[in-house]
Amino acid sequence: PPLEPERLVPVAEALRVPEEVADATAVALDAFADRELLSGLLTVLTDEQREVVLLRFVADLDTATVGEVTRRSPNAVAAVTRRALTTLRAHLEEHSAA
Repeated sequence: PPLEPERLVPVAEALRVPEEVADATAVALDAFADRELLSGLLTVLTDEQREVVLLRFVADLDTATVGEVTRRSPNAVAAVTRRALTTLRAHLEEHSAA
């Protein structure tokens, strides 16, 4: 038999979960999905590009610090970052058109 709309209740209420916990769970699930997407995208990069992108955007380090960590000049870090972002952009455009 079909469900009667008046008998339906929000998930948080049905599970007796506070709404802020339900909201936090939704945020965590979104973050997990984003992490899965990011992991998949990173596979199209070279090891060098992946390392620089992770340090720049995930670890939030500036180019000088990334250069110190990777033993590259800040200009080399910027160049690797540009190439990586170009590769990611092309991959996303190619797959969003498909």
